[in-house]
Parts: sequence; structure tokens; C-alpha cells
Amino acid sequence: MELLERAVSALKSGKQADLERPLDAGPAVDLHLPALIPEDYVPDVHLRLVLYKRIASSASRDELDELKVEMIDRFGPMPPYTLSLFRATALKLRAADLGIRKIDAGASSGYFIFDETNIVDPKRVLKLIQGNAKQYRLDGPLKLRFTHDARNEEKLFARIEQLVETLA
Repeated sequence: MELLERAVSALKSGKQADLERPLDAGPAVDLHLPALIPEDYVPDVHLRLVLYKRIASSASRDELDELKVEMIDRFGPMPPYTLSLFRATALKLRAADLGIRKIDAGASSGYFIFDETNIVDPKRVLKLIQGNAKQYRLDGPLKLRFTHDARNEEKLFARIEQLVETLA
């Protein structure tokens, strides 16, 4: 559908459709944590796949929150892995707003890769690095590496969310 929409939009604007460009699934967020809808929460495989698609295609935080409320109404309180899925998706939406292409982080370190056309203020990045050069460093013009101590899931999410907001 996205290829068709892209082709129709290009034709309407009088341009040649670029169908070779890969489909944009948005930023990648990998926190090395389980983020899924367990089988015992939503037993029907088809319904789980539909829910994954709806979560992944949420266009805003409000839309994501509405889906979360809907799932709680239908299936009861969410298991931790499903809450992680929603939290990672919210991070993905925020990263897309800022022009962050990839977030990869584990318990002790991670990195952000920025799009060439991002809206992150370079002064904020420099302030981070100058404030703590042992914790932050640039690895090329578009990659910010960092270290931290986030040994559990809550600390990791809180750390990454805080860092994204610092860059906003």
C-alpha cells in the first residue's frame, strides 16, 4: 500500500515515482529487552498480529494511548512485556519527531544515529559531550555514543527517555 501511495503521490505532483527507495518503517529502537504480546494475554495468533500492526502504525502518542486503553479493556491488565512494547513504540514516535534514525542501548552503553535532516540542536549534543566527555562522544557526524549504568528495565527506559528529551 505504501508503494502505491508513494507512486500516486508522485504522479499527482508530476514527478517520477521512486519505487526503489526502501519503505520507511520509522526509527529502529532496540533496547535488548523483550517487548511483545504474550500468547497467554492474547491467545489468537491473527488478533495478535493485527494488534502488532496497529501498535507499529500508530501515528501519535495519543493514538498509541487509545490503543493501550482498548487492549486493557478487552484483555485486562497488560503484562510487563506488552508494557515494554508500548513504551518502546512511544520512544520510536518521539525519535521520529526529532530525526533520530536508530536508538540502540543496553545495560551499560548505547548509541543514537541521527538522520541527516534531524531537528536536534547541535549545541545540546555538544553541551552533553562537554559536560561529561567520559560518558558521551560523537562517532562521526551523525552518531552519538553514550555509557550509563541501567541494569534493569525501568532504569534503561528512564535513561533513554531522559536522553531523548534532553536532545529535544
